[in-house]
Amino acid sequence: MIMCGGVGSRFWPFSRSGMPKQFLDFFGTGRSLLQLTVDRIKTVTDPDNIILVTNSAYYDIIREQLPDVKESNILLEPARRNTSPCICWAAHHIHALDPEASIVTLPSDHLILREDAFHQALREGLEFVEKGDRLLTIGLQPSSPHTGYGYIQQGAPVDGFPEIMKVKSFTEKPNEEMAKVFLSTGEFFWNSGMFLWRADSILNAFEKYAPETAAIFDAGKLCYATPQEREFIDKAFPTAPSISIDYAIMEKASNVYVKTADLGWSDLGTWKALYDCSPKNHDGNVTQNCKVLTHNCRGSLFAVKGDKIIVASGLKDFIVADAGNALLICPIADEQRIRNVVNDVETESIMVLSENGYGKRTDVDEYRMTSRHCKGVKTMAITDKTGYLVAIEVVRDEDDLMIINKSGTTIRLHADAIKETKSRVAQGTKVIELKKRNDVISHLSVVPRAEDEPTEEPADETPTDENPSVDE
Repeated sequence: MIMCGGVGSRFWPFSRSGMPKQFLDFFGTGRSLLQLTVDRIKTVTDPDNIILVTNSAYYDIIREQLPDVKESNILLEPARRNTSPCICWAAHHIHALDPEASIVTLPSDHLILREDAFHQALREGLEFVEKGDRLLTIGLQPSSPHTGYGYIQQGAPVDGFPEIMKVKSFTEKPNEEMAKVFLSTGEFFWNSGMFLWRADSILNAFEKYAPETAAIFDAGKLCYATPQEREFIDKAFPTAPSISIDYAIMEKASNVYVKTADLGWSDLGTWKALYDCSPKNHDGNVTQNCKVLTHNCRGSLFAVKGDKIIVASGLKDFIVADAGNALLICPIADEQRIRNVVNDVETESIMVLSENGYGKRTDVDEYRMTSRHCKGVKTMAITDKTGYLVAIEVVRDEDDLMIINKSGTTIRLHADAIKETKSRVAQGTKVIELKKRNDVISHLSVVPRAEDEPTEEPADETPTDENPSVDE
Protein backbone atom coordinates (compact mmCIF):
# COMPACT_ATOMS: atom_id res chain seq x y z
CA MET A 1 0.00 0.00 0.00
CA ILE A 2 1.61 3.24 -1.21
CA MET A 3 0.52 6.62 0.16
CA CYS A 4 0.80 9.21 -2.62
CA GLY A 5 -1.60 12.04 -1.78
CA GLY A 6 0.71 14.56 -0.11
CA VAL A 7 1.35 18.13 -1.24
CA GLY A 8 5.12 18.39 -0.70
CA SER A 9 5.09 22.12 -0.03
CA ARG A 10 8.69 22.20 1.25
CA PHE A 11 9.87 21.44 -2.30
CA TRP A 12 8.20 24.56 -3.70
CA PRO A 13 8.33 25.90 -6.38
CA PHE A 14 8.98 22.56 -8.15
CA SER A 15 6.36 20.79 -6.05
CA ARG A 16 2.94 22.47 -6.30
CA SER A 17 -0.49 21.42 -5.12
CA GLY A 18 -1.36 20.48 -8.70
CA MET A 19 1.85 18.45 -9.24
CA PRO A 20 3.44 17.42 -5.91
CA LYS A 21 6.95 16.06 -5.59
CA GLN A 22 5.97 12.35 -5.71
CA PHE A 23 5.02 12.85 -9.37
CA LEU A 24 8.26 14.64 -10.32
CA ASP A 25 11.47 13.27 -11.84
CA PHE A 26 14.14 14.80 -9.61
CA PHE A 27 17.11 12.81 -10.89
CA GLY A 28 16.66 12.92 -14.66
CA THR A 29 15.96 9.18 -14.86
CA GLY A 30 12.65 9.55 -16.69
CA ARG A 31 10.85 8.10 -13.64
CA SER A 32 9.02 10.02 -10.93
CA LEU A 33 9.52 9.24 -7.24
CA LEU A 34 6.20 7.40 -7.24
CA GLN A 35 7.17 5.34 -10.29
CA LEU A 36 10.49 4.44 -8.64
CA THR A 37 8.61 3.35 -5.50
CA VAL A 38 6.33 1.08 -7.53
CA ASP A 39 9.31 -0.33 -9.45
CA ARG A 40 11.06 -1.06 -6.15
CA ILE A 41 8.15 -2.99 -4.61
CA LYS A 42 7.37 -5.10 -7.67
CA THR A 43 10.15 -7.55 -6.78
CA VAL A 44 8.51 -8.26 -3.40
CA THR A 45 4.86 -8.68 -4.41
CA ASP A 46 2.62 -9.31 -7.37
CA PRO A 47 1.95 -5.97 -9.13
CA ASP A 48 -1.78 -6.69 -8.85
CA ASN A 49 -1.39 -6.44 -5.06
CA ILE A 50 -0.11 -2.85 -5.14
CA ILE A 51 -2.70 -0.45 -3.70
CA LEU A 52 -2.31 3.31 -4.21
CA VAL A 53 -4.03 5.78 -1.89
CA THR A 54 -4.08 9.34 -3.19
CA ASN A 55 -6.14 12.49 -3.30
CA SER A 56 -8.90 12.48 -5.90
CA ALA A 57 -7.29 15.53 -7.57
CA TYR A 58 -4.34 13.35 -8.64
CA TYR A 59 -6.28 10.58 -10.36
CA ASP A 60 -5.36 11.67 -13.89
CA ILE A 61 -1.67 11.94 -12.98
CA ILE A 62 -1.74 8.43 -11.48
CA ARG A 63 -3.36 6.99 -14.60
CA GLU A 64 -0.77 8.70 -16.81
CA GLN A 65 2.27 7.62 -14.79
CA LEU A 66 1.06 4.14 -13.81
CA PRO A 67 -1.26 2.94 -16.56
CA ASP A 68 -0.75 -0.73 -15.62
CA VAL A 69 -2.16 -0.34 -12.10
CA LYS A 70 -5.67 -1.77 -11.86
CA GLU A 71 -8.45 0.79 -11.57
CA SER A 72 -9.78 -0.93 -8.46
CA ASN A 73 -6.35 -0.58 -6.80
CA ILE A 74 -6.48 3.23 -6.81
CA LEU A 75 -8.21 4.53 -3.68
CA LEU A 76 -9.17 8.19 -4.02
CA GLU A 77 -9.41 10.31 -0.89
CA PRO A 78 -12.10 13.00 -1.14
CA ALA A 79 -10.23 15.16 1.41
CA ARG A 80 -6.80 15.43 3.01
CA ARG A 81 -6.83 13.88 6.48
CA ASN A 82 -3.20 12.84 7.10
CA THR A 83 -1.95 9.26 7.28
CA SER A 84 -4.15 7.71 9.99
CA PRO A 85 -7.50 7.77 8.08
CA CYS A 86 -5.62 6.86 4.88
CA ILE A 87 -4.15 3.73 6.48
CA CYS A 88 -7.38 2.77 8.23
CA TRP A 89 -9.36 2.88 4.98
CA ALA A 90 -6.73 0.94 3.04
CA ALA A 91 -6.57 -1.72 5.77
CA HIS A 92 -10.35 -2.20 5.62
CA HIS A 93 -10.24 -2.39 1.81
CA ILE A 94 -7.43 -4.96 1.84
CA HIS A 95 -9.01 -6.96 4.67
CA ALA A 96 -12.21 -7.22 2.63
CA LEU A 97 -10.21 -8.68 -0.25
CA ASP A 98 -8.16 -11.03 1.95
CA PRO A 99 -8.80 -11.26 5.73
CA GLU A 100 -5.37 -12.88 6.22
CA ALA A 101 -3.42 -10.28 4.24
CA SER A 102 -0.20 -8.70 5.47
CA ILE A 103 0.45 -5.10 4.46
CA VAL A 104 3.60 -3.13 3.69
CA THR A 105 2.78 0.57 4.05
CA LEU A 106 5.12 2.89 2.15
CA PRO A 107 5.44 6.61 1.39
CA SER A 108 5.71 7.39 -2.31
CA ASP A 109 8.53 9.92 -2.25
CA HIS A 110 11.52 8.27 -0.55
CA LEU A 111 14.93 7.62 -2.04
CA ILE A 112 16.39 4.16 -1.35
CA LEU A 113 19.80 3.43 -2.85
CA ARG A 114 20.37 -0.05 -1.39
CA GLU A 115 17.41 -1.85 -2.86
CA ASP A 116 18.68 -5.34 -2.03
CA ALA A 117 18.80 -4.41 1.65
CA PHE A 118 15.30 -2.91 1.33
CA HIS A 119 13.89 -6.11 -0.17
CA GLN A 120 15.56 -8.24 2.51
CA ALA A 121 14.17 -6.02 5.27
CA LEU A 122 10.64 -6.36 3.89
CA ARG A 123 10.87 -10.14 3.57
CA GLU A 124 12.13 -10.54 7.14
CA GLY A 125 9.57 -8.02 8.38
CA LEU A 126 6.67 -9.81 6.69
CA GLU A 127 7.77 -13.12 8.17
CA PHE A 128 7.79 -11.48 11.60
CA VAL A 129 4.38 -9.76 11.50
CA GLU A 130 2.65 -12.82 10.06
CA LYS A 131 3.45 -14.71 13.26
CA GLY A 132 1.30 -12.57 15.56
CA ASP A 133 -0.43 -9.32 16.47
CA ARG A 134 2.54 -7.06 15.77
CA LEU A 135 3.15 -3.58 14.38
CA LEU A 136 6.59 -3.20 12.81
CA THR A 137 8.39 -0.07 11.65
CA ILE A 138 11.68 0.20 9.78
CA GLY A 139 14.26 2.09 11.87
CA LEU A 140 17.24 3.98 10.48
CA GLN A 141 20.46 5.09 12.16
CA PRO A 142 20.19 8.87 12.78
CA SER A 143 22.96 11.11 11.47
CA SER A 144 21.83 14.38 13.10
CA PRO A 145 19.30 15.68 15.67
CA HIS A 146 16.68 16.15 12.99
CA THR A 147 13.37 17.46 14.35
CA GLY A 148 11.28 16.38 11.37
CA TYR A 149 11.39 12.63 12.09
CA GLY A 150 9.93 10.34 14.72
CA TYR A 151 12.41 8.69 17.11
CA ILE A 152 12.22 5.05 18.18
CA GLN A 153 13.90 3.80 21.35
CA GLN A 154 14.98 0.19 20.96
CA GLY A 155 14.48 -2.47 23.60
CA ALA A 156 15.41 -6.15 23.77
CA PRO A 157 15.76 -8.21 20.58
CA VAL A 158 13.04 -10.71 19.69
CA ASP A 159 13.89 -14.42 19.85
CA GLY A 160 14.54 -15.75 16.37
CA PHE A 161 14.74 -12.23 14.88
CA PRO A 162 18.03 -10.70 16.11
CA GLU A 163 17.61 -7.50 14.07
CA ILE A 164 14.07 -6.82 15.36
CA MET A 165 13.67 -5.16 18.77
CA LYS A 166 10.73 -4.41 21.01
CA VAL A 167 10.12 -0.65 21.07
CA LYS A 168 10.55 1.03 24.47
CA SER A 169 9.21 4.39 23.34
CA PHE A 170 8.08 6.13 20.18
CA THR A 171 8.38 9.92 20.07
CA GLU A 172 7.09 11.82 17.05
CA LYS A 173 9.09 14.91 15.99
CA PRO A 174 10.79 16.03 19.22
CA ASN A 175 12.33 19.48 19.63
CA GLU A 176 16.04 19.91 18.88
CA GLU A 177 17.16 19.68 22.51
CA MET A 178 15.34 16.39 23.02
CA ALA A 179 16.62 15.04 19.66
CA LYS A 180 20.19 15.72 20.80
CA VAL A 181 19.55 13.77 24.01
CA PHE A 182 18.17 10.87 21.97
CA LEU A 183 21.27 10.78 19.79
CA SER A 184 23.62 10.86 22.77
CA THR A 185 22.13 7.66 24.23
CA GLY A 186 22.72 5.54 21.13
CA GLU A 187 19.36 3.81 21.75
CA PHE A 188 17.25 5.73 19.26
CA PHE A 189 16.56 5.29 15.55
CA TRP A 190 14.72 7.45 13.07
CA ASN A 191 11.27 6.24 12.09
CA SER A 192 11.36 5.82 8.32
CA GLY A 193 7.58 5.99 7.88
CA MET A 194 7.61 2.46 6.45
CA PHE A 195 5.39 0.02 8.34
CA LEU A 196 4.49 -3.67 8.19
CA TRP A 197 1.52 -5.39 9.85
CA ARG A 198 -1.30 -7.80 9.23
CA ALA A 199 -4.54 -6.17 8.15
CA ASP A 200 -6.36 -7.46 11.24
CA SER A 201 -3.54 -6.27 13.54
CA ILE A 202 -3.68 -2.64 12.42
CA LEU A 203 -7.49 -2.65 12.48
CA ASN A 204 -7.37 -3.98 16.06
CA ALA A 205 -4.96 -1.17 16.93
CA PHE A 206 -7.39 1.42 15.59
CA GLU A 207 -10.18 -0.08 17.69
CA LYS A 208 -8.02 0.16 20.81
CA TYR A 209 -6.07 3.39 20.35
CA ALA A 210 -8.04 5.48 17.82
CA PRO A 211 -11.70 4.53 18.45
CA GLU A 212 -13.13 7.65 16.79
CA THR A 213 -11.39 6.87 13.50
CA ALA A 214 -12.21 3.18 13.86
CA ALA A 215 -15.92 3.87 14.35
CA ILE A 216 -16.10 6.00 11.19
CA PHE A 217 -14.60 3.32 8.96
CA ASP A 218 -16.19 0.36 10.75
CA ALA A 219 -19.55 1.72 9.60
CA GLY A 220 -18.65 0.77 6.03
CA LYS A 221 -17.62 -2.86 6.60
CA LEU A 222 -20.22 -4.14 4.15
CA CYS A 223 -19.13 -1.65 1.46
CA TYR A 224 -15.40 -2.31 1.13
CA ALA A 225 -14.29 -3.87 -2.16
CA THR A 226 -17.83 -3.40 -3.54
CA PRO A 227 -19.34 -0.81 -5.88
CA GLN A 228 -20.76 0.95 -2.79
CA GLU A 229 -17.32 1.71 -1.33
CA ARG A 230 -16.84 4.95 -3.26
CA GLU A 231 -20.14 6.46 -2.10
CA PHE A 232 -19.48 5.53 1.54
CA ILE A 233 -15.93 6.94 1.52
CA ASP A 234 -17.00 10.21 -0.10
CA LYS A 235 -19.29 10.83 2.87
CA ALA A 236 -17.34 9.24 5.71
CA PHE A 237 -13.70 10.10 4.94
CA PRO A 238 -13.95 13.90 5.35
CA THR A 239 -15.37 13.39 8.87
CA ALA A 240 -12.31 11.47 10.11
CA PRO A 241 -9.86 13.24 12.45
CA SER A 242 -6.83 14.63 10.63
CA ILE A 243 -3.97 12.93 12.47
CA SER A 244 -0.85 10.97 11.57
CA ILE A 245 -0.52 7.24 12.19
CA ASP A 246 2.41 8.04 14.48
CA TYR A 247 0.33 10.09 16.89
CA ALA A 248 -2.84 7.99 16.53
CA ILE A 249 -1.32 4.53 16.95
CA MET A 250 2.45 4.13 17.11
CA GLU A 251 3.09 6.33 20.17
CA LYS A 252 0.36 4.52 22.14
CA ALA A 253 0.51 0.86 21.11
CA SER A 254 2.28 -1.73 23.27
CA ASN A 255 2.94 -4.18 20.43
CA VAL A 256 5.29 -1.99 18.35
CA TYR A 257 8.60 -3.38 17.12
CA VAL A 258 11.46 -1.93 15.07
CA LYS A 259 13.68 -3.54 12.46
CA THR A 260 16.86 -1.60 11.85
CA ALA A 261 18.28 -1.43 8.35
CA ASP A 262 20.85 0.46 6.32
CA LEU A 263 18.98 1.30 3.13
CA GLY A 264 20.85 4.29 1.75
CA TRP A 265 17.67 6.18 2.64
CA SER A 266 16.42 9.73 2.37
CA ASP A 267 12.82 10.88 2.71
CA LEU A 268 13.57 13.72 0.24
CA GLY A 269 11.37 15.91 2.38
CA THR A 270 13.33 19.10 1.79
CA TRP A 271 15.74 20.78 -0.60
CA LYS A 272 18.49 20.13 1.98
CA ALA A 273 17.74 16.39 1.83
CA LEU A 274 18.02 16.50 -1.97
CA TYR A 275 21.31 18.40 -1.68
CA ASP A 276 22.73 15.85 0.77
CA CYS A 277 22.05 12.85 -1.48
CA SER A 278 23.07 14.47 -4.80
CA PRO A 279 26.53 14.39 -6.43
CA LYS A 280 28.51 17.61 -5.92
CA ASN A 281 31.24 19.41 -7.83
CA HIS A 282 34.58 20.53 -6.39
CA ASP A 283 32.92 23.58 -4.78
CA GLY A 284 30.24 21.48 -3.13
CA ASN A 285 27.54 22.78 -5.47
CA VAL A 286 24.67 20.69 -6.83
CA THR A 287 23.04 21.33 -10.20
CA GLN A 288 19.76 19.56 -10.94
CA ASN A 289 19.56 19.09 -14.72
CA CYS A 290 20.22 22.76 -15.47
CA LYS A 291 22.86 25.08 -16.91
CA VAL A 292 24.74 27.04 -14.23
CA LEU A 293 27.79 29.33 -14.37
CA THR A 294 29.09 30.10 -10.88
CA HIS A 295 31.80 32.33 -9.44
CA ASN A 296 32.83 32.03 -5.80
CA CYS A 297 29.77 29.92 -4.92
CA ARG A 298 29.99 27.16 -2.30
CA GLY A 299 27.64 24.51 -0.95
CA SER A 300 24.63 25.66 -2.97
CA LEU A 301 21.89 23.86 -4.89
CA PHE A 302 20.63 25.04 -8.28
CA ALA A 303 17.43 23.58 -9.74
CA VAL A 304 15.97 25.34 -12.75
CA LYS A 305 13.47 24.03 -15.29
CA GLY A 306 13.83 24.75 -18.99
CA ASP A 307 16.77 26.14 -20.96
CA LYS A 308 17.42 29.16 -18.76
CA ILE A 309 21.09 29.75 -17.91
CA ILE A 310 21.82 30.68 -14.28
CA VAL A 311 24.77 32.96 -13.50
CA ALA A 312 25.52 33.24 -9.78
CA SER A 313 28.29 34.87 -7.79
CA GLY A 314 29.12 34.90 -4.09
CA LEU A 315 26.46 32.46 -2.90
CA LYS A 316 27.28 30.20 0.03
CA ASP A 317 24.87 27.49 1.18
CA PHE A 318 21.90 28.74 -0.85
CA ILE A 319 18.94 27.19 -2.67
CA VAL A 320 18.14 28.61 -6.11
CA ALA A 321 15.03 26.96 -7.57
CA ASP A 322 13.09 28.26 -10.56
CA ALA A 323 9.94 26.65 -11.94
CA GLY A 324 6.99 28.04 -13.83
CA ASN A 325 6.16 31.52 -12.62
CA ALA A 326 8.12 31.31 -9.36
CA LEU A 327 11.76 31.74 -8.33
CA LEU A 328 13.03 30.74 -4.87
CA ILE A 329 16.32 32.09 -3.49
CA CYS A 330 16.81 31.01 0.10
CA PRO A 331 19.64 30.09 2.51
CA ILE A 332 19.64 26.34 3.06
CA ALA A 333 19.60 27.00 6.81
CA ASP A 334 16.22 28.74 6.47
CA GLU A 335 14.54 26.10 4.32
CA GLN A 336 12.14 25.05 7.10
CA ARG A 337 10.45 28.42 6.56
CA ILE A 338 9.64 27.65 2.93
CA ARG A 339 6.23 26.20 3.82
CA ASN A 340 5.23 29.48 5.49
CA VAL A 341 6.43 31.48 2.49
CA VAL A 342 4.41 29.24 0.17
CA ASN A 343 1.26 29.85 2.21
CA ASP A 344 1.82 33.62 1.85
CA VAL A 345 2.37 33.33 -1.90
CA GLU A 346 -0.58 31.07 -2.61
CA THR A 347 -3.06 33.20 -0.67
CA GLU A 348 -2.12 36.31 -2.67
CA SER A 349 -3.65 35.13 -5.94
CA ILE A 350 -6.31 32.87 -7.42
CA MET A 351 -6.91 31.46 -10.85
CA VAL A 352 -10.16 32.55 -12.48
CA LEU A 353 -11.19 30.03 -15.13
CA SER A 354 -14.06 30.79 -17.48
CA GLU A 355 -16.36 28.30 -19.18
CA ASN A 356 -14.26 28.36 -22.35
CA GLY A 357 -11.32 27.00 -20.34
CA TYR A 358 -9.17 30.16 -20.49
CA GLY A 359 -7.90 31.50 -17.21
CA LYS A 360 -6.05 34.42 -15.75
CA ARG A 361 -4.34 34.90 -12.41
CA THR A 362 -5.20 37.98 -10.41
CA ASP A 363 -4.73 39.38 -6.93
CA VAL A 364 -7.03 37.81 -4.40
CA ASP A 365 -7.94 41.32 -3.18
CA GLU A 366 -9.89 41.75 -6.42
CA TYR A 367 -12.32 39.03 -5.36
CA ARG A 368 -14.54 38.08 -2.45
CA MET A 369 -15.01 34.43 -1.49
CA THR A 370 -17.98 33.16 0.52
CA SER A 371 -18.37 29.59 1.75
CA ARG A 372 -21.38 28.02 3.46
CA HIS A 373 -23.70 25.02 3.53
CA CYS A 374 -27.25 25.06 2.17
CA LYS A 375 -29.46 21.97 2.38
CA GLY A 376 -26.46 19.67 2.59
CA VAL A 377 -24.65 21.30 -0.35
CA LYS A 378 -21.36 23.06 0.31
CA THR A 379 -20.79 26.09 -1.90
CA MET A 380 -17.91 28.51 -2.38
CA ALA A 381 -18.81 31.64 -4.34
CA ILE A 382 -16.23 33.97 -5.90
CA THR A 383 -17.37 37.47 -6.85
CA ASP A 384 -15.46 40.43 -8.20
CA LYS A 385 -15.58 43.92 -6.72
CA THR A 386 -18.71 44.82 -8.68
CA GLY A 387 -20.56 41.84 -7.22
CA TYR A 388 -20.54 39.89 -10.49
CA LEU A 389 -20.47 36.16 -9.81
CA VAL A 390 -17.29 34.71 -11.33
CA ALA A 391 -17.55 31.10 -10.18
CA ILE A 392 -19.01 28.84 -7.58
CA GLU A 393 -17.74 25.46 -6.42
CA VAL A 394 -20.38 22.92 -5.49
CA VAL A 395 -20.11 19.67 -3.59
CA ARG A 396 -22.83 17.03 -3.74
CA ASP A 397 -23.85 15.72 -0.36
CA GLU A 398 -27.38 14.34 0.05
CA ASP A 399 -28.24 14.08 -3.67
CA ASP A 400 -31.06 16.53 -3.07
CA LEU A 401 -29.85 19.78 -4.58
CA MET A 402 -27.18 21.14 -6.86
CA ILE A 403 -26.35 24.84 -7.03
CA ILE A 404 -24.57 26.26 -10.07
CA ASN A 405 -24.08 29.66 -11.61
CA LYS A 406 -25.23 30.82 -15.03
CA SER A 407 -24.88 34.22 -16.66
CA GLY A 408 -23.71 35.81 -13.45
CA THR A 409 -26.56 34.60 -11.26
CA THR A 410 -27.20 31.58 -9.11
CA ILE A 411 -29.87 29.04 -9.94
CA ARG A 412 -30.93 25.81 -8.31
CA LEU A 413 -30.73 22.53 -10.15
CA HIS A 414 -31.84 19.19 -8.75
CA ALA A 415 -29.14 16.53 -8.58
CA ASP A 416 -31.20 14.25 -10.82
CA ALA A 417 -30.53 16.65 -13.67
CA ILE A 418 -26.80 16.11 -13.36
CA LYS A 419 -25.35 13.29 -15.42
CA GLU A 420 -21.87 13.35 -13.95
CA THR A 421 -19.24 15.47 -12.26
CA LYS A 422 -15.55 15.42 -13.09
CA SER A 423 -12.55 16.86 -11.30
CA ARG A 424 -9.24 17.85 -12.83
CA VAL A 425 -6.28 20.10 -12.09
CA ALA A 426 -5.29 22.95 -14.40
CA GLN A 427 -2.19 24.99 -13.59
CA GLY A 428 -2.39 24.07 -9.94
CA THR A 429 -6.09 24.91 -9.73
CA LYS A 430 -8.81 22.36 -9.04
CA VAL A 431 -11.63 22.47 -11.60
CA ILE A 432 -15.07 20.91 -11.18
CA GLU A 433 -17.00 20.14 -14.37
CA LEU A 434 -20.75 19.51 -14.20
CA LYS A 435 -22.47 17.80 -17.11
CA LYS A 436 -26.25 17.80 -17.45
CA ARG A 437 -28.35 14.91 -18.78
CA ASN A 438 -28.32 16.36 -22.29
CA ASP A 439 -24.50 16.13 -22.25
CA VAL A 440 -24.17 19.92 -22.18
CA ILE A 441 -21.40 21.14 -19.89
CA SER A 442 -23.06 23.59 -17.54
CA HIS A 443 -20.23 24.97 -15.52
CA LEU A 444 -16.56 25.03 -14.78
CA SER A 445 -15.69 26.20 -11.29
CA VAL A 446 -12.44 27.02 -9.51
CA VAL A 447 -10.99 26.65 -6.06
CA PRO A 448 -8.44 29.19 -4.71
CA ARG A 449 -4.81 28.10 -4.79
CA ALA A 450 -4.92 27.84 -0.98
CA GLU A 451 -7.41 25.00 -1.24
CA ASP A 452 -5.36 22.83 1.11
CA GLU A 453 -6.00 25.23 3.98
CA PRO A 454 -8.87 24.18 6.26
CA THR A 455 -11.73 26.65 6.44
CA GLU A 456 -14.40 27.11 9.04
CA GLU A 457 -17.81 26.26 7.73
CA PRO A 458 -20.79 28.28 8.96
CA ALA A 459 -23.83 26.49 10.29
CA ASP A 460 -26.33 25.11 7.79
CA GLU A 461 -28.72 27.64 6.39
CA THR A 462 -31.76 26.95 4.27
CA PRO A 463 -32.18 29.34 1.33
CA THR A 464 -35.50 30.70 0.23
CA ASP A 465 -36.70 30.27 -3.34
CA GLU A 466 -36.89 34.01 -3.98
CA ASN A 467 -34.05 36.29 -5.02
CA PRO A 468 -31.19 33.80 -4.93
CA SER A 469 -27.93 35.48 -4.00
CA VAL A 470 -24.24 34.61 -4.07
CA ASP A 471 -24.37 33.66 -0.38
CA GLU A 472 -27.15 31.21 -1.13
